This record gives sequence, C-alpha cells and structure tokens, in this order.
Amino acid sequence: MMMKFMSVILFFLACPLCAQTVFNGTSIYVANEGMIHLPAEVSNEGYFENNGLVEAGGDWINKGVYHGTGILALVGGDAQSVKINDQPFERLRISGGGVKIFEDKVHVKNLLTLEEGIVQFSQGGSLSLEAHAKIVGGSEQSYISGALTQEGVGYKFFPVGKGDLYRPFELLDVSGISPRISLELMIDMPNVSISGYTDVCEKFYWKRETVSGTFFSSPVSATYEHDDMSSDKVMLIQGNNFDDAFSLLATEQIAESGRWSNIISAEGATGNIFMLALARTSPVREDSQQYISTTLSPNATNTVNQSIKAFGDYLVEDDFHLVVFNRQGFIVFETTSLINMQQSGWRGVALNGSMLPSGAYPYTLRAKSIDGALISQKGKITILR
Repeated sequence: MMMKFMSVILFFLACPLCAQTVFNGTSIYVANEGMIHLPAEVSNEGYFENNGLVEAGGDWINKGVYHGTGILALVGGDAQSVKINDQPFERLRISGGGVKIFEDKVHVKNLLTLEEGIVQFSQGGSLSLEAHAKIVGGSEQSYISGALTQEGVGYKFFPVGKGDLYRPFELLDVSGISPRISLELMIDMPNVSISGYTDVCEKFYWKRETVSGTFFSSPVSATYEHDDMSSDKVMLIQGNNFDDAFSLLATEQIAESGRWSNIISAEGATGNIFMLALARTSPVREDSQQYISTTLSPNATNTVNQSIKAFGDYLVEDDFHLVVFNRQGFIVFETTSLINMQQSGWRGVALNGSMLPSGAYPYTLRAKSIDGALISQKGKITILR
C-alpha cells in the first residue's frame, strides 16, 4: 500500500508512523524531538524538513528538497538504495545490518554514525564529510567499503573496509591548504617487489588521494589484525605509487588490544599508498654517530660550509631518506639520494626554490649501514645567513 501526503503534515510527538511506502508530493515536516518510522521505500518529490528522527527501512529516493538538522537513520535489514538529489544530510546513521548502497554523491555536514551495516557505492556514488563533521562508531559490522572523502585539516578518522576485512586508518593531524582527502582500503595488491623488505602484507593496503586543495603531511595510525603479519616487528611503509621507491615511516608506538594492533607513525606521512611490511634486517636502532653536517652558511667564504652533506662510507644508497622541516612541521626539503647528499649536499633551498631564512630546522634521517642495520636519527640543522 502506498501512503500519499497531499498537504503539509506536522509531527510533534516522539511516536512512529508506519506505512509500507511513502510518497511525498507536497510537504512533510518532522519537528524537533519528533520521530517517524517508515519501514519501506520513501520517495520524496516535494519538500521534506527533518529536525527530529526519521527511520527508513527501505530505499531512500529524494527527487525534491530534503533538509533540516535531524537524523536520517537507515535501519533496513536488507539492502537499501540511497539517492539524494545533491541534498546534504545534517546527521546520518547507518543501522539495521543491511547493505546501504549510495547511488549519488552523499554529503554529511555534521555527524556520521556507524552502528550496523556496510556502506557501498554504485557507479557515481560517493560519501564525503565536511571539515567539522564527526564520525562515531565503525567496526567489523559497520564500515565504509570504498573511498571516504573528508575536508579540512586536523584529525580525520577513516573507518574503511573491504569484503570481510575492516582495517581503519587515521590521519592524526592533517596539515595543508583547504585539503579534501579520500582514503580507501584496497585488496587488489599488484604483484610487485618492494626493495628493502622481505615481507609485505599481501591482504590489503591503504590508498590516499588528495581530491582538491593541498595536502602537506600528517602523522598516521593504522589498525591491523595479528594474523595480517606474523611478527612483532611490523613496520609501516609509504610510497606515491608502486613504480616508485617506498620509504619507512618512523614508528612512535605499537599498541595492542586483543587480536588487534595499532601502529602510529612518529613523523608526518606524505605518501599515497601505505602498507604493512617487515624489515629485511633487525629493527631500526637509534644511532648517536653523526652522518651529516648540521650547520650551513650559504655565504661562507669556505665552500665546505655552504651546504649540508653526508660524509663517511658507513651508509649505503638503499633506503636513505632525509627530511627537513620548518617550525610548523611542514617539509621544506626531502631526498632519498645518498649520492646527491655526498656530492652536492643541501644549500638551504626550500622545495619551492626559495632560500630559507636563518634558524634551526628539525630533521629526520633514515638510512642503512654497510652491515645491514637500519638507522634512525633526529636532530636540527642550523642555517646562518
């Protein structure tokens, strides 16, 4: 049976309205603290203002106007299709256990709650959150199966999964200029060999993309199951694509909870691909030996003092990675070439070609010694002009 609303309907009471199919050709208004439970398809071709709670058990098809500060809860136990006609949701709740198929570009302004149910996308479907929107929940019973896009800087949580895998990922402190970032769990692992690591997790990897704006960097946190990598020496590596070299992210800590582990980077990540891996040698060790000079003066009369260089013959070219930051934590210089650092060095020139002012610049050095040991160093480079 189809229930048609031919005039304005006001809901003030917190009680359910049940109908098999609801077609709205004029106006529906759900007041603050009001509630409607609609067990089957909703087709809106009129005006639908929701300031309370609307529970939809069937498809949600919006061809008209939908807005308001209320919650739309998708509670169906079977598959539900969602078409929204470019109308954003203030608050969206995923519940009921059924698959939710987004067929349009779904945009959430304030709150996304994941309780029970998997979000999937048909061709042309997507899910994005505004800069200050929050995500609550996320589990093996409820996650985003596809790319989730979020706007802005700061903390970003990505409750992503694929198939029967739930592997959430966090960007702990995004820096950039109006960035829009998408992240997706991928299971189509290409057949590649990544130099420097004896074993790479072949079940999955995380793929990040800058949709618009500028992304500088962010420390990251990756969650994995103990069975994903059978070792307590798991590391997180990053790369821009599978054709380029991958680099090791310094690890701040690995936290364990039951069958889950969480690996947190100690530095800002800039990559597009993140993978779990095991190092070829023993775990990274902190090293007090000096491998690079730490003071430069571009105007010095002695050319030796005009640049920072790597010296000695203790390091090898493989897995060399030097990153220099400014006080705000933005990367101002980065290289993976030991040879260039030994021959030409760095003269205090930023990535954009500008000359950096006098000051102290933190750096991180990841390298490998001739005996195969992985080395990690942190310090400061002083520029004098």
